[in-house]
Formats: sequence, C-alpha cells, structure tokens
Amino acid sequence: MKKIKKQEKQTIWIWPAVIIAVIVLSVGMFFVLQKSEQLVFSFSDNRGMWQVSAGTTFDIKDNQVDLKKQGRDFFVVVPDLKIDGSWYDVCAIELMTPMAYDQGHLLFISPINQSYESNFGYDFDTGRDDKFNKIWINLTRHGAWQGNIREVLIILGTDSNSASIKSIRFIHGNFFEKIKAWWGDFSRYYDPRLGSCFVMASPFFVRTSFTLFFLPFYWWFLGGSIVVYALLYFIKIDARILKVIIAIFILVILLVWGLLDLRNNVYYLKSIGRNISLYWGKSLQEKRGIITGNQEFIDFMKFVDENIPLRARVFNHIAYNTSPQGHSYFPENQFNYNLRPRLESFYQFSHEIPKRYYVVYGQALPQLRGTDQTQMQVDAYLSLKPGQTLRQKVVLWNELEDIDTFHLDLKGAGTNLEVKILDKDGVKIIADGDLFHVGTEETVFKLINKNRYTDSRTFVELKNHGRAIIEVGISAHPNPDTGLQDNSGSLFLNGAKKKEALAFRLSYLVKNPQPFKKFNEHAYILMK
Repeated sequence: MKKIKKQEKQTIWIWPAVIIAVIVLSVGMFFVLQKSEQLVFSFSDNRGMWQVSAGTTFDIKDNQVDLKKQGRDFFVVVPDLKIDGSWYDVCAIELMTPMAYDQGHLLFISPINQSYESNFGYDFDTGRDDKFNKIWINLTRHGAWQGNIREVLIILGTDSNSASIKSIRFIHGNFFEKIKAWWGDFSRYYDPRLGSCFVMASPFFVRTSFTLFFLPFYWWFLGGSIVVYALLYFIKIDARILKVIIAIFILVILLVWGLLDLRNNVYYLKSIGRNISLYWGKSLQEKRGIITGNQEFIDFMKFVDENIPLRARVFNHIAYNTSPQGHSYFPENQFNYNLRPRLESFYQFSHEIPKRYYVVYGQALPQLRGTDQTQMQVDAYLSLKPGQTLRQKVVLWNELEDIDTFHLDLKGAGTNLEVKILDKDGVKIIADGDLFHVGTEETVFKLINKNRYTDSRTFVELKNHGRAIIEVGISAHPNPDTGLQDNSGSLFLNGAKKKEALAFRLSYLVKNPQPFKKFNEHAYILMK
C-alpha cells in the first residue's frame, strides 16, 4: 500500500510539470517562428553608393571593405537610403576593429533632423578585437527615428586607425532580434569619464531603470534580516524548515543583487578585454600616445627632451586644439608632463641669460610671442605722488632686444607716467617705455630705444611727472614655489624699500630665431 501511494504522489507531480513544459515550449516556438524582414546593404557589392571621410583610404577584397584612417575623421556615409523608420526597428552592423570595444556611433538624417548631430544617433561598442562582430542596435530608443530615413553615417571608432566592414542591415525584428538589440545597448562599453570614481553604486547602474528599486534594496535587505532573526528568536520552527527559509532568502537576495549589478559586471569584463587590447605588449611611449590620443605629439616631446640640454631655458609655443581626439588633453597642457624639468626654466641662477629654446608644434612658423615675466596679482595700490619715483628690480628671461611690452595696473593718467629700464646697477638707461595702450585692466608701454644688453638683472623705474597722484598696482602675494616674489627683486619708493612688489607683466617677441632641430613640417625647435 505504501508503494502504491508513493507512485500516486509521483504521478500527481509529473502532470503539472509536463503541462508547464508544453506551455513554455509553445511560447518559445511562437517567438522562434516569428518572421523578420531585412534590408541588407553590402559595402563590397555597392561601391558607388557609399562614401568615406576625407583622407580615409579603403581596399575592397572578398566580401569586406578594409579602411585606414589618414585624416582627423573616420567614418562611412551611406546616402540615398530611403528607409521607413517606422517599420525598421533594429540595425545590425558587421564590423571589425583592431581595438577591443572601441566606441562607435551611428548617426542619421530623418524628417526631424536635417544634419548629422551627435544627439541624433546611437552609440555602440565594436566588440572584441580582430574578429567580425555583429553589432545590434535598438533603433526604437530614439524618438527621431521615424519617417523617411535618407542617410546614415557610421563612425567606425574613436581610437582605432583602421577597420573592416561588411554590411549594415535594417531589420523589422522578431522577438529574439529585439532582445539582442536591447542587450547590445544594455551592455554597451564606453570609456569612463575623467574624474569619475567607481564605487558599488556605479554611474552606469544609477542611470538604469532599476534606480527606484536599488536605493530601497538595502532597506529590504536589512528588514528581511531582522525578520529572519525574529523568527529564530521568538518562533519555534523546525530546524530543517528554518534552513530552507534562510536558503531561499539568501538565494533571492543574490538573484536580485546579480540582476541589478549585471550591467556593471559585463562592463568590467569588457573593460579588462579593452585594456588588454590597448596596452598589452606596448611600450610606455605607445601607451602615452594611446592615452593622450596623439602619438605624434608624444613622439615629438621625446624628441624635444632628448635634444634640448638640461641646463637650458625652454618656452612652450604649442598650438591649442591640435589633438585629433576631441576628448583628449590639449597638447599645450601636456607639454610639461612629457618634458624633464630644465632648471633654467624655473630659476635664474646667473646674471648671463642662458640659451633659449622655443618648442613649436601644430602650426606654421609663428611669431614667437609670449610672457617673459609676470607678477600681475594686484593686492593693493600704492600712491605715486607728483615727482616721486618707483623702482623695481626685475630679472629678465629673454634678452632685452626681445622684450616687447611692459604692462601695469594703473589708476590715473598713464600719460603722466615715465617708464624706463635701467641696467643692473640702476644707473644707465637701456630702454624707454612709450605709452602704447590704455585698457580697463592694464596699461601697456612699448619698449623703445633699446640698447644692446645681455644681462638678466635690470631695474624698472616709474616716475610721475604730472600733477595728480597715480595709483600703481602692487602685489604682496609670494611665489608658492620659492616663497619670494616672482620678479625676485625689491621695490623702492623714493629710495625707501617696500615690503610689497610691483604688479607687472613683461611680454617678449623673439627677433631672428635660429632653427635648431626639426621633427617634421609642423613640429620643430627654434633657438636664440
């Protein structure tokens, strides 16, 4: 009798399981058998119907197109498509790049937008390196994808200099194709933004639709733990049942936590693959080029560092915005990070001005104009009465013949101020200051009648030969590196030494610089 009852119990459990399995299989087959409609554009078969960015070269072989980046941009345009955006809701691109999980973009033109703009498009990652990946994109997530889609533009990668592409497909997708497109967007990799910090609740996770549940999740976790503890303490439950309850509770926690953090885990795995692809087996020089987005600049700075003597004075004349990547640091700001410090670039140890080297990058031969010496932080104003003289000891970083203008912060008639440059003893006049410009923030004097003078020590003399008081800007702010005033000198009012320093700026314009070393047509070193 016991055996018969046991068989009856087993039979009772079998039939519900069979029914559930049949339902699941039926639903699965329904989705599998759903038809999809595809519009396939093969790049190798339609040569005259697509274009590449300026400077990009390509080679068609077999059923793929190999492209190589030569200019600043790297994209493919497919015009005259005439796609019904309301019907086609999924896109698949067959693409291969040498860098894993590079960041690509699909832009489009529709009746809503008439030009290629970054906010009218889709971002995607290119998948694993050196193999063709089918990249799935959910087109319905952009509201402008509707009506007649006339053109699409595919940015093949932001860091890759080459790529291979086979086709782009526009699909009226079935259930599984839509799941692939959703997963492609959900698991998309992109480089972290500078300044971001990864913690358990990462920026990617907070942006998802789980946000409303994620924050109270910890409270649910705490509350559930308290309930379990109360069951253990107050209610007498069979130990076996209690073990099952605790196991189920922990399993639910792990499942929910895993679901909420799924995107992060996929992201971290992709970031490992991308870092291996980018940096494995490469030299430090190549890694710097990848990070800054401009290998040529990094190679040039190594060239500069190897050729300019350590006891030299170096001036930075690198053009802004020369990096091919918009998100990269400007080379102008990267200058000091890629050059060993030259002592004479920070301090003047001797009276004789050392050789000066002017580093030029990203532009044709420019005017070598810049700031020679500056102390323009104005903390107060000193009253210079009629007939009074103000003297400031100044150290030049360029020879006097290259000093162009002298800038002051004045309140009062600059026309009544006489400016002279004196030698290191404060006796001989070696240049005069001619009023050049009166602005709201500074008054500029152009240096004229300059004598031949190669010493770095000078005096600037200001004399009020008018009838009204002239307020002259002064600074009590020391150089944080040395604890001294930047001009390394003392200020005297009618011979009396002052604690402050004159607030001023000297600009230079180098005359007749000589070529020193050339890296290429737009990267070289001049010398004086």
